Amino acid sequence: MEYNKKPIHELFEDLIKCKIGNENSCEARNFLLNVIDNASIIIDVWYPNGDLIKFNKYAQKVTGFSEDEVLGQEWRHTIADESINLCMDSFFIMMNEGAVGGEQEDVLRCRDGSYINVLWSNCLVHDDKGNLIYCISMGMNITQLKNMEKDLSVSEERYRLAFEGANDGLWDMNLLTLEFYTSKQFKGILDLNEDEIISYSDCLNLLYYHKDLLSFKKALNEHISRKTSFFSYECRIKTKPGNFKWILIRGKAVYNSFGSPVRIAGSITDVTKKKNDDEVIKKMAYYDQLTGMPNKSLMEKTVENQILKCKGKNKGFALFFMDIDNFKSVNDTYGHNIGDALLKEISNLIKNKISILNDCSRFGGDQFIFLQRNTFYMEDIVNNAEKILNLFKYPINIKGKEISVSASIGIALYPKDGCNFNELLKNADIAVYYAKENGKKRYLFYSKEMNIKMSKKLKMERDLIKGIKNDEFLVYYQPQIDLSSGKLTGMEALVRWNHPKKGIIPPLEFIPLAEETGLIMEIGKKVLYDACKQNAQWQKMGYDPLRVSVNLSTKQFEQENLVDIIQEILSETGLDPKWLNVEITESIVMLDFNFSIKMLNKLRNMGIHVSLDDFGTGYSSLNYLKLFPIDVLKIDKSFLNNVIEDSTEEIIARAIIELAHKLNLYIIAEGVENIDQLNYLKRHNCQMAQGFLFSEPVPKDEFEKLLRDPGAVLR
Repeated sequence: MEYNKKPIHELFEDLIKCKIGNENSCEARNFLLNVIDNASIIIDVWYPNGDLIKFNKYAQKVTGFSEDEVLGQEWRHTIADESINLCMDSFFIMMNEGAVGGEQEDVLRCRDGSYINVLWSNCLVHDDKGNLIYCISMGMNITQLKNMEKDLSVSEERYRLAFEGANDGLWDMNLLTLEFYTSKQFKGILDLNEDEIISYSDCLNLLYYHKDLLSFKKALNEHISRKTSFFSYECRIKTKPGNFKWILIRGKAVYNSFGSPVRIAGSITDVTKKKNDDEVIKKMAYYDQLTGMPNKSLMEKTVENQILKCKGKNKGFALFFMDIDNFKSVNDTYGHNIGDALLKEISNLIKNKISILNDCSRFGGDQFIFLQRNTFYMEDIVNNAEKILNLFKYPINIKGKEISVSASIGIALYPKDGCNFNELLKNADIAVYYAKENGKKRYLFYSKEMNIKMSKKLKMERDLIKGIKNDEFLVYYQPQIDLSSGKLTGMEALVRWNHPKKGIIPPLEFIPLAEETGLIMEIGKKVLYDACKQNAQWQKMGYDPLRVSVNLSTKQFEQENLVDIIQEILSETGLDPKWLNVEITESIVMLDFNFSIKMLNKLRNMGIHVSLDDFGTGYSSLNYLKLFPIDVLKIDKSFLNNVIEDSTEEIIARAIIELAHKLNLYIIAEGVENIDQLNYLKRHNCQMAQGFLFSEPVPKDEFEKLLRDPGAVLR
């Protein structure tokens, strides 16, 4: 680094030429000494033999040594160390040879042991004969400049190391000349050779999409014009070897004192793996893993975006909610692998056959959501609903199995039926519920009346939960009569709900909802426990033993641990298993025939009797009936309603009685309400009956009166 020369040596030369250095010129000599002492540079005056004869005040200030401590040869022990002495010896030789012109750098030792850097300029003074008499050395303290130079060198080295050692590719561009600098890593990311020169325009040519080039320049210009704090842009590039990569480009501009951009520097990062990972995560987050269809989350975003487009523009759309009917039976019958394959095939049918619908997704399980935009005509919505239902017109072949399924659809309209996704989905779901309630295989539009009914249903569900918690469910008992003797021979336990505000609620009003919500499990267990406990108590009180019949719901019967539950109840209540009869319907048995047979055999092996209820209203297969391990067959009330007037019902009722006799089963007719029905049953040798003709179901206290007088039921 070069430093500017001070003109002080010129002053000395002028003074010397004017003989100011002559000892006779005292005034001039004093003037010269005054200049030397007050100069803001180091000034040393030497004799040719190396004696120091002047050490000015500035020199004393920066070194900390006084003039007396350095004059003569003392300077060798103060401001100089061994290495400096060697340099000075060379200097004096050169001085005597008249060869000390120009500038040179050296150091001086200070009193505190530190060193200062000095840039020297020397002037030789001769007498009239040309003999050397003095050497005047003028030195500038450049310690601070040297330190700055050192720091700058370190910084530059660090910058170079950082530039080359960073994991990201670094770049630097002069905005005035468009000179473009890149690191090794930059070239490595772009699959370029290390010694290959690449320009700014070369980089732009690597962009894969033309639209990326336009948006890249726009983003860069916005940053340079200070509209953004940082420049950041993500794009896809095609490298020279033909590879495709995603890179993130970041940078920040530098401005001059006038506020004009002069430079921009930054980095590039290979984010290909991150983009691929993000894509996998996105697929997991927004697409169904089984069918590959969009899931509920993505559909929610789609619907909310559609709402924004329609808001305030007198536009609308339709949301379809589809539920596969009886899909659980497919899983139960064929297994979950077949069920999953069926869902995949249904999703393929939807994607290939219902293209008129803009968006479709799998909501979960066997439920799907469809979005139809631009619903100008109701007829279009109806046509689409019918097209969806027609997908299930024919059986679907899954791994060689022809599986027949149907679907129910609920439709909600924006903005009439909801102003956001959750409202529309809820109301479409309500419409699905009522489509299933009305026979399935159909579509229904949501209406406010549905919501009122659903609100009542939800209130009843909450009341059911409270009722279980508050022990509001009671067991009533209906007597069963031996028709040949007229004696009370059994009883059926029937549940009643003693609602705190509505009073006694019959089963038909709450059992279907309890089944649907699963609350029937707790209610059914309570009925079974109370019936067994009460029956055991009556036997302990000395009443003739009677068999108590308890209905098992579908969900109860499907429990793998049903036998354990019943054993525990019998153990706790002390009731002998032979005095318990469980009633199931043939529709329950046929849900999973093999499981049912296995479960019924376990119950009978315990000594429990089994009744098949509502026979004739379900599958009514004689081939299956002979395989059922049952003890009792019950004739449904529907066959007795017009058994006298209607010859068809009479024939069916008589056939069921005869069938039971041939299979050595007890036969019980339920729903006997008049004497003609009773006489008909007696005439055809029906063994037992129950119904309002004898007694309606009554609380335990009233039934106990019948136990005291068993013949009272026939009076």
